[in-house]
Amino acid sequence: MKWLFSRSDLSKYDITECLDILRYLQTFDKAELKTEEFKKFSYQLECRIKSLVLQK
Repeated sequence: MKWLFSRSDLSKYDITECLDILRYLQTFDKAELKTEEFKKFSYQLECRIKSLVLQK
């Protein structure tokens, strides 16, 4: 999971790649989803997806 969070520059990912990451995150167990690191990453991912949708 650490390798995923190291990809903090989400700006280079398109909408398809972001949605793939989101699907992957849904496979994690609940304990992993409660970490601060996960919360920060998921917020960044959410913001990236919103910005891509608004660009269309």
